[in-house]
Amino acid sequence: MNGVYVHIPFCRQSCFYCGFHFSVSLGDVESVVECLCREIRVRKHYLNDEQINTIYFGGGTPSIIETRQIYKILQTIRDNLIVSDNVEITLETNPNDLVKQKIQELHDIGINRLSIGIQTFNPKLLKLLNRCDDIKHIYSCLNDVYPIFKNYNIDIIYAIPGQTHNDIIYDLEQVIKFKPTHISAYSLTIEPQTIFEIWNKRGILKPKEDNFASDAFLFIDDFLNQNGYKHYEISNYCLEGFESVHNSNYWNIENKYLGIGPSAHSYNGESRQYNVSNNSLYVKSIKNNKIPATVETLTKKNVVNEYIMLGLRTNKGINVNYIQNKFGYTLPNEYVNLFTKLKLMERKENNIILTPKGMLLADKISEKLFI
Repeated sequence: MNGVYVHIPFCRQSCFYCGFHFSVSLGDVESVVECLCREIRVRKHYLNDEQINTIYFGGGTPSIIETRQIYKILQTIRDNLIVSDNVEITLETNPNDLVKQKIQELHDIGINRLSIGIQTFNPKLLKLLNRCDDIKHIYSCLNDVYPIFKNYNIDIIYAIPGQTHNDIIYDLEQVIKFKPTHISAYSLTIEPQTIFEIWNKRGILKPKEDNFASDAFLFIDDFLNQNGYKHYEISNYCLEGFESVHNSNYWNIENKYLGIGPSAHSYNGESRQYNVSNNSLYVKSIKNNKIPATVETLTKKNVVNEYIMLGLRTNKGINVNYIQNKFGYTLPNEYVNLFTKLKLMERKENNIILTPKGMLLADKISEKLFI
C-alpha cells in the first residue's frame, strides 16, 4: 500500500510541548496551499504511478485552513495520482475548529477519518500545555463528530508535569464514553527547541519521573484492552478492524509514501526525502519548480535496521525468515534469548514480538538487534 502525507504548517498558537514544524502566522496560507498543489503536480511520478491507498493531512493543524482549501488539495491529488476507490483520508483536527458545519463540510468533501487532538480533559493541564481548546470545545466537538464520522481517533497525552494517576484514569474514562474507533496515547517527551525544553533547563518545569510514565503506559494498555481496544502499536489502540491504514504504512518498509509540504518526509523504497522546514523557503523554491529537499539514499544496513526498529513497535513484530531471506541477516541469538527469558519479547512461529514491558524498552532492544 502507498500513501500521501500533506503537511499543513499552521496553528492558532504554539503548544508548549510540540516539536513539529508550524507557524502561527496565517497570512501566507493561500500561497502555501497553492504550492502544496504545485508540489503534487511536480512529484506525481515519485511513487512510479502506483495506486494510493491512504491520504493523511497532518501538521500543524490541518483543520485551521478552510474546507475549500482542503478540497483543492484533495482534488489535485485525485487529478494527478491513481487513488483507490476505498482510500482512507484522515485529517488531524483541534476541537475548537470542529463546529458542526465544518464537520459536515469535511465529510462532504471526502474526508472519512478524523484524528482529534484532545490531549487531556483536565483544564489545568490543558492550560499548562498551552492548548487553544477548553473543556466546552472538547465536549461539544465530540458530541457533534460521532453522528457524522463513524471512524475517528482521539489523541491523549500522559506523563504531563503535574498529572496524577487519577487524572489519567479520568481521561481514559472520558475518551471511551465517546467510543472512538481509534485511540493514540503518547507519553510526553521534552522536545528540542520547545518552551518545555526552555522551562526544563531553567528548572521551571518538573517532568514526570520515568517510573510514572512506565506505570502509566502499562495501566493504559490494560485499561484499553479491557474495554475492547487492541494494542497494535506502541502508542496506538483500535477497535477490531480500525487500525490506521496510513500509520501502518510507515511501520512496514514494503510500503511507500509521498510527503508534500514543508518538513514532510517521503520514502520510495530506495531513498528518503526531507523537505525544508521553513514556509518561506518552501514557497520560494516551489514557485521556481524546485523541491527544497535533502535526499538520503538507503543502504542495506539502513533498511534492515529500520525494519527491526519499526516492526518491533507493532503487535506483528519482525519476521526472522524475512530478514534472513531478503537481507541475508541473522538476528543475534544471545540477545533474542536474553530478551525472551526476561519476558520482554516472545516468539510466535517465525515472528518476534515485544511484550508490553518490552515496548517500554523498544529503542534499546532494537539497537541490540541492529546490524
